[in-house]
Amino acid sequence: MYRWEQELQDSFLGTATADLWSPKADFDAEQILEECSWADGRADAVWAGIQGELSYCNTRAEVLADPVVSRIVAELHSRAPRTEERLYSVSGVSYASFRSALWQAADAKLAQATSTGAFVLGGSFPTSSVELCAFEFKLRDWNRAFYQALRYRSFAHRVYIVMPPATTHRLIEIADRFRVFGIGLIEHAADGTSHRRILARKQRPRSRPSFMRAIAELSDPHI
Repeated sequence: MYRWEQELQDSFLGTATADLWSPKADFDAEQILEECSWADGRADAVWAGIQGELSYCNTRAEVLADPVVSRIVAELHSRAPRTEERLYSVSGVSYASFRSALWQAADAKLAQATSTGAFVLGGSFPTSSVELCAFEFKLRDWNRAFYQALRYRSFAHRVYIVMPPATTHRLIEIADRFRVFGIGLIEHAADGTSHRRILARKQRPRSRPSFMRAIAELSDPHI
């Protein structure tokens, strides 16, 4: 029996494999970060499955981690130029702060100016395909875990609550609630074995800027 949530978390991350939470996962690289705060709330752990190479210099990662820069870059596309006015409208800051963030993005080659003065996604933005799965670990308080898990939908493709068997057995009665919101449920026993009770539905992250900041921290975990 686990005494602390950290014990549950350490045991799970030390033994579980990606096919448990992301069926048919086929990635070139995997990465796990703990205590991630890319959204309104702090995820206990986030797993990333990466296809291709997520190679990113620390300077660019630091720039992308800035909330204003991430909002600007999230609005950009490689083939559909965005006007400065449109980018300013999503920045959420003063014009002077917006201009500073925009040119930081341009200097880092995250954004690129066109001949018309509009902007497209820069050539140094990572083109790797990344899938994020967030985890919330709780011993008993599933209501709080569920509330937290919903918030992680802002940046993660999948979200799971991980709890001991004694708690997950009681939650099967309300499995429909998990399925409606696409939240997954995994039980992890004291002997280190895990069993997926409810598969998380893969969805596009609700906040592209939050996803951008996640990419930045994956590229440079020291941000």
